[in-house]
Amino acid sequence: MSASTARSGRTRDPPTMSRVTSRQRQKMLADVVKSVLPGRTRVELEQILGPSLETSYFKSSGRDLIYVLGPQRDSYFVIDSEWLLIWLDKDGRFERYAIAND
Repeated sequence: MSASTARSGRTRDPPTMSRVTSRQRQKMLADVVKSVLPGRTRVELEQILGPSLETSYFKSSGRDLIYVLGPQRDSYFVIDSEWLLIWLDKDGRFERYAIAND
């Protein structure tokens, strides 16, 4: 138990997503798609990222997995969402990704 916890009797709350800036989110995403996802199977990707959403969004792109990232960045009016689209190769491993807006 830290000294501050002992004095106040409570722990500090972890930072919330509302405190994460767009730039921080971009950096985290870049790190994940470059360092964590390459070579992973569908099962491994879903263990890391959670289950892919079941939606028809961007289905015509041929994407294999889809995740909502949050509100569209760099937009004056935030009415759209950003999505992480993932394609798998013929062996079922991460091949490429794209960020899409709806």
